[in-house]
Amino acid sequence: METVSTRQPSLEERQEQARRRRRRLIHNNDGDDIAFAGSDTPEGFLSHRCRPLLETQVDTLCYGTGVTTMFHHDSLVAETLASWPLDGSERDPYVRNQQALRQQGLDSLCLVVDFAHAHGLEAFWSHRMNDVHDSAPDHEWILARHKRENPELLMGMPSALQVHQVQTPRWWWSAYDFARPEVLDHLCAIQAEICSSYEIDGVECDYFRNPMFFRANLDLEPATGAQVAVLTDFQRRLRGIHLAAGKARDRPLLTAVRVPATEERCLYAGIDIRTWLAAGLVDLLFVSGGYLPFTEPVGGLLALATEFHVPAYVSFNTPLLTRDRERPLESLRGAAQNAWLAGADGLQLFNCFDGWYDRRWVTDIGSPATLEGTDKVFGIDRRGWIKGAYRAAIVQDHGLPLEIAGGAAEREIHLPVGDDLPAAAARGAVTGLELTIGLEQGGAVDGLRVALNGRALGPGAADAAAGSCSFEPEAAGFVHGRNVLRLGADQ
Repeated sequence: METVSTRQPSLEERQEQARRRRRRLIHNNDGDDIAFAGSDTPEGFLSHRCRPLLETQVDTLCYGTGVTTMFHHDSLVAETLASWPLDGSERDPYVRNQQALRQQGLDSLCLVVDFAHAHGLEAFWSHRMNDVHDSAPDHEWILARHKRENPELLMGMPSALQVHQVQTPRWWWSAYDFARPEVLDHLCAIQAEICSSYEIDGVECDYFRNPMFFRANLDLEPATGAQVAVLTDFQRRLRGIHLAAGKARDRPLLTAVRVPATEERCLYAGIDIRTWLAAGLVDLLFVSGGYLPFTEPVGGLLALATEFHVPAYVSFNTPLLTRDRERPLESLRGAAQNAWLAGADGLQLFNCFDGWYDRRWVTDIGSPATLEGTDKVFGIDRRGWIKGAYRAAIVQDHGLPLEIAGGAAEREIHLPVGDDLPAAAARGAVTGLELTIGLEQGGAVDGLRVALNGRALGPGAADAAAGSCSFEPEAAGFVHGRNVLRLGADQ
């Protein structure tokens, strides 16, 4: 008689399996769909942003149910939008629809989680760790009672709007002060309730909404060593909450964090990401706020995550690639190809919503294999993100505009190209290349000089009306990765 012994994998082994599951595309939804017409019924709600993602490359849904301490999931710990009266403000549709779903024994988060699991998808709750949209006068309607009733926990007062400019951190007065233990305790209680009440697969701690946690940042100064230690201890507490909840239900519950694009910018905000990774405080790393999707240097953090065996995903603020561009799909493909080349394990699409949503955006960028042979646009991002709530967390030391003075020394700028164009051309896969340079303020096109990786281009085709000059470089002139453009102008 033969016997076969089987051993069920331990929770730790299942946790590791969950960490390593395929996540080609992660769709981050800020939860505004609860306010849409028809979202007072389950099917109406799911039809807006969930159901269109089926049969695409999206493997994970990250669903946010509000700002930092006010939500449209049901809670006994945090404030809910449904607790507010109808007052004619933009809050009203949130209130109505949350109340309507509650009467059916439902809420937005349980609907998303159940939908995801029914279709083999992963479901995370996304928590904006210090959202400051409520600083703006036109967003006063999302200012939580917790902030109204405890102004000592904030880093400013509403009067800051009259004293400071939007480009200064102090204008964003409603940010919580993470030096206050009461703030950290409240956020931990919110996450503990979520983890014990919903069958989520993980929590996304979104530190890019918004990356200002301590008063040092109000004056564009980096967090102090003591403040860095406070935030590390806070992340350790959150990690403990997630692990304890997973143990209680005997099913993994993962910890994800979204942080600025470089280790230096993380430390500026108080995030010691190297220590977090080394200490096992993170299962998944989401890199960058996505404001410079072509050129922000994400490679360093991706390599750091690999060093500590943590899957890492590049985050795109999707409208910056797709809205107001002539070729949105091709631009998204180009940025995605750059991210894959940099070493990403997958991509997170942030703000990939209605109005500028195209299903094709989520059907081929989730893999280098499905991107191969597709038309793409590669570009150099424009600098100039000035809002004080996040500007210091974005690496803006390289980008456009670039001033080129007539007769002066040539200027250098880098163009990342994730496609191996020489190899593609050798296979006969390149049907055409165009390099277009735009000029501002009536810049002269005729005297423009351009060299690509040391090879002079030209003469280009000038479009004086558009203020641009186009070239048709050979594929062999490009390198796979960082290309160097040198630009000059005649006197």
